[in-house]
Amino acid sequence: MYYQDYRENLQNILDNIKGDQDSLNLGAIAIISLLDMAMVKEDGDDNDEEDEQSEKDDEGANRDNTNENDDEEITEGDEEPKEDNDQDAATETIPKSEENKEEKLETVEEAVPEESESEPIPEIKTVEDEYGVPTGHRAVIVERSLQGVRLHNANTNEYIGILNEEITRRFNIGNGSLIEVNPVEGRFAFVRTLHQVDEPEDNDVFHFAVVKRESAANTLYVDSNVGGDKLSDYNPTQNTYFIPTVVNKLTSSNGFVSEGDILDLAWKEDRPEEIRIRWVYPDTNLGSMPSQKIKEKKKELAPNATTPKKGVPTPKNVKEEKNKTNESMTSIAYNLNGKKVTVVIGNEIRSTVVNSLISAHNGKGNVIDAFKFSNVDKFYKKALRHTDLVVMVQNLNKHATSKTLQKYVKKYKLRFAIADSAGLSSIERAIYRAYKGLPAYETTNQPVEYPMAE
Repeated sequence: MYYQDYRENLQNILDNIKGDQDSLNLGAIAIISLLDMAMVKEDGDDNDEEDEQSEKDDEGANRDNTNENDDEEITEGDEEPKEDNDQDAATETIPKSEENKEEKLETVEEAVPEESESEPIPEIKTVEDEYGVPTGHRAVIVERSLQGVRLHNANTNEYIGILNEEITRRFNIGNGSLIEVNPVEGRFAFVRTLHQVDEPEDNDVFHFAVVKRESAANTLYVDSNVGGDKLSDYNPTQNTYFIPTVVNKLTSSNGFVSEGDILDLAWKEDRPEEIRIRWVYPDTNLGSMPSQKIKEKKKELAPNATTPKKGVPTPKNVKEEKNKTNESMTSIAYNLNGKKVTVVIGNEIRSTVVNSLISAHNGKGNVIDAFKFSNVDKFYKKALRHTDLVVMVQNLNKHATSKTLQKYVKKYKLRFAIADSAGLSSIERAIYRAYKGLPAYETTNQPVEYPMAE
């Protein structure tokens, strides 16, 4: 006979026993039951138990005979033998209980294995150990903020600091990425990206907003972007965002925003009224592009034409030249009338030519890489919120993308079509079907008549 390891269960019972008598009684019963369950019988144990039981029965019979004899002596004699018998009984009871305790202790000691035989506790590796981060450096998970990113300890998820917007953009740090930083004088210096992730952020962003100035005033404001999208289409609480006076160059010596600047605005999804300037694009990037186009426009103006004012659309002759280029890409005649078209194509290599095709039909293009985001549900919930038409290229997508697209197309009540290939003609036909509310698929059983361009 031997005992299975019952230490953990026994400890749980002891932890739950209180000091009152009822709790002690119940605890004793539970411990006895636990020992019975932990006991494992071996061959021959049954005979031993029978012998032990017979011995207990003999002892019980002898004890009964002894009690009878004692009763006779007490009845026939005086009271003195009673005291002697009581003393004898007391002296016998104590050694028996002590012997039982010793036997139980010996049994328990045999059942408990030695410490040397226990398995070693496995060593837990930190994220720093897994990625070979040097001592003193930290592995952190980044969370996109309105400006820059927040840093969270990769092991405990504890917030420890921030990186500014400039560092975030320079090193293309995506939301949810795992990066290595070096603490320097209470701040953090970016070292490298350990695992790049580009999860959708919990912020809304209005990209490439144009800063305008109210006439005869020093007030700067934003109501649209370079693509003509209105701020109110993205932020239902704001038709116009006024640049704060503290960052307005016209009203503050420390200001950094001027008329004509291009910037990104950001706000929390649950607090759209609290808008912040995320980024002001340097003059070397976007600032030089408008001035170069204006010079080209001036050269193409007729001698008797008046000089256009700043911000006036491209002259007619420039539009005609642009339209000639766009016409070579189109084979179907239709006008999207400024509708925003989202094309889910599986890769971004053809984004430029697809956007040009949509522009040729007087629409606004938005090409999405279907394989870029791991959390597709969260991404498409945001990406399809501000669009009018959705086209999916069937052979450059996966089932999870298709299923999620269908979900939010129905939720937002969008017009939807499927292109069977990434060819421009297939995408152009799909956009037309979505715009006209025609069947999503193009089949031989349901032919679609397209108005061909002249």
